[in-house]
Amino acid sequence: MNSETFKAALNFRRKFHQYSFSNVYLIYAQCPTATYVAGYKTWQSLGRQVKKGESSIVILAPVIRKVEEDGTEVKKVVAFQTASIFDIAQTQGDEVPELPLPQILELDSDTIQQTIRSLESYARSQNITVIKTSFSSTALGSFHYRTRTIALRDDLPPMQQTKTLIHELAHALMHKKDDNTPRHVKELEAESTAFLVCDALGLDSSSYSFPYLSCWADDPNEILPAAERACKVADEILLAVRTINLSPMELPMAA
Repeated sequence: MNSETFKAALNFRRKFHQYSFSNVYLIYAQCPTATYVAGYKTWQSLGRQVKKGESSIVILAPVIRKVEEDGTEVKKVVAFQTASIFDIAQTQGDEVPELPLPQILELDSDTIQQTIRSLESYARSQNITVIKTSFSSTALGSFHYRTRTIALRDDLPPMQQTKTLIHELAHALMHKKDDNTPRHVKELEAESTAFLVCDALGLDSSSYSFPYLSCWADDPNEILPAAERACKVADEILLAVRTINLSPMELPMAA
């Protein structure tokens, strides 16, 4: 997480504004394939140059001026004007640093199969139902708060199923549907729990967990506090594993 590649990718993303729905619609209408969009000077600051002959994408930018209200000078949007931006495909120059993508965990072993059974048993003890089903989205799993049901994709390899089941169990144990915890923090906490449990069991989920964590952490400093909060839940899940005679200390390492 502290690698130069990771830092460079995060810094690259911080250069981009969060656009309003209206501007997102304008961008899509003019360039449906757009991914990263920024102004001419921003691209130059990132070591890239807009290609000759490219037409800009036109959006609306606020005109902000200082006005006096009740004797106090405040900044206020007084009008809108057009502004020009360009998609990354319209530029050339320095390579774009990319965050690594999560890799599906393909392992299988007796340890993994037994771990799945013990986790499902623990879920039942918490009045949580685990089902396997097809998903219309790219999600690998989900937790439904109202029905207390964990749904897992029915085509997951055993190791990925194990990691995803722990992740969703963490949501069930740590989070409430209507609490004020930001979504990205919930995801950091749940995936940290999954990594900690898998690691304690001698199962390596890092090729999925680390890229997943990085996708939800704009600030690397958020990862450690999330992991610390996840430790308590990870210990609870591991205790359940031990209770079902699957002590991590006695498990063979996954091949």
